[in-house]
Amino acid sequence: MTMIHATSIINQRIQEMSLDYLKLVCTNHNINISDQNLQIILYLIKNNSCTVIIPDYHPIIYIEIYNKTNATVLNDFKPIIEKDYLIQDIKECTN
Repeated sequence: MTMIHATSIINQRIQEMSLDYLKLVCTNHNINISDQNLQIILYLIKNNSCTVIIPDYHPIIYIEIYNKTNATVLNDFKPIIEKDYLIQDIKECTN
C-alpha cells in the first residue's frame, strides 16, 4: 500500500468517525473529556483531517481546539494526537 493510499484510507475513516468511537479512543487511553467538548473536537478533526494525519500540521488543530474549548481540554486531548493514538487505532481497524 502506498503512502498516499494509506493517507486516503485514514482520511476516509476520520470522516466516518463517530462520537462514540472518539470517546472509546479516549477511554482506552485514560483520557476523560466531556461529550460536548469531544463533539467540538470531532467536528474540528473532520473539518481538517490533515491536521491530525500530518505531524507538521498538528499545531493547527491544537490552536483550533484551544480556541473552541480551553487549555485544559487541549492538554487532555493532545496525547491522542501527539502519540498517534487516534491514527494507530484507525490503522488497526483497517487491517
